Amino acid sequence: MKRLKKLLAGLCMAALVVLTAAGCGSDKPYKTVQDYLDDNSDDMKAAEEATKGTGMTMKITADGSKLIYTVQYETQLPVDETNKDALKGEFETAMEGQRSSLESTLDELKKQIEDENVSIVFSYLNADGTLLYSDEIK
Repeated sequence: MKRLKKLLAGLCMAALVVLTAAGCGSDKPYKTVQDYLDDNSDDMKAAEEATKGTGMTMKITADGSKLIYTVQYETQLPVDETNKDALKGEFETAMEGQRSSLESTLDELKKQIEDENVSIVFSYLNADGTLLYSDEIK
């Protein structure tokens, strides 16, 4: 579980770097989250590449007002009734440790995008595509 916390922190930091690196320029230059992603596609690809060798892959997409980071394990995690609550707790603890940084990053993102309902979503999938955990920062 310590490895999970380190990986989650690393992925959150990769997301923060992308958002803060693109935070320069005129007032609200983007109408939508998709416009933002399109204009910063090289940075997004670099963030996705940063997960290589971690045992996970990351995809960055837009869905309406949401900037979505989908992280998928490459190897199936054994999840059953005996450990699913503990695993959820590990994800919650790791995300909570990054919450203030993510909220600051969201504030910066809102300065770039006209849509006032922008949020950041982190979704974690098992190797088979099963949702393990998701959290939305609003």
